[in-house]
Amino acid sequence: MKKYLIFCFIVQSMYSISQTYSCNMSTVTPNGIFFAGPAYSFTATFGPTINYLCPNAIVYDTTSFGDRWIVMIEPGANYIWDMCGPALSHIFVKAGGTLTINKINCPTAKQVYLEPGSIIVDPFNAMSANTVTYSCSSLIFPTVNCAASVNELEKNTFSFSLYPNPTSNTIYLNLESLNSNTISIKIQNQFGEIISDHPNWNTLNKEISVFDLSNGVYFISVQSGKFIRAKKLVVLK
Repeated sequence: MKKYLIFCFIVQSMYSISQTYSCNMSTVTPNGIFFAGPAYSFTATFGPTINYLCPNAIVYDTTSFGDRWIVMIEPGANYIWDMCGPALSHIFVKAGGTLTINKINCPTAKQVYLEPGSIIVDPFNAMSANTVTYSCSSLIFPTVNCAASVNELEKNTFSFSLYPNPTSNTIYLNLESLNSNTISIKIQNQFGEIISDHPNWNTLNKEISVFDLSNGVYFISVQSGKFIRAKKLVVLK
């Protein structure tokens, strides 16, 4: 099954930071929508932004300034916060959605709204600092068409497959519809940490060694131009 990462920005008036937040966010209009498919090195802009993670989207936020004001996380989605900037952030996690804070010291003021069954991954206990947590019996998000624009961009994008998967030592890439002889390849663990980085990979080379990786689940992402495709990789020795 193909997965697509698409950034869709909608011009709208910003939700006031002084406005009261609640378990019902149905009237809020996102200006950033993330579709299914891992992203990496996502950089925030200054000023308030409202980001919506569609089901199964994975976003690696490596922002060191500005940071997210509002993040809404649907089931199956994972928002991986690698850097905690100075701004106040409001994060809403539905059941089955995941908030990962991959930071030792996270001084950013946070308000986190959790539906029963939501998942918090906090290996460094960063949530203990400057965080107010609210319990919502049911989170209500705005209506977003998470299938929008996929067909429009499909003709201009590429796909890839990898095998064997699971693997123990080596994987092979099968690339389709590329318009370039070079691509960028990253292998990341479940916390968004980059394990292997190949910024100028020749597409004639189909073989990638994973001999040094420990057993576990990883994500391998391939970037060609502005488009990124990613797949889950299982290493089992």
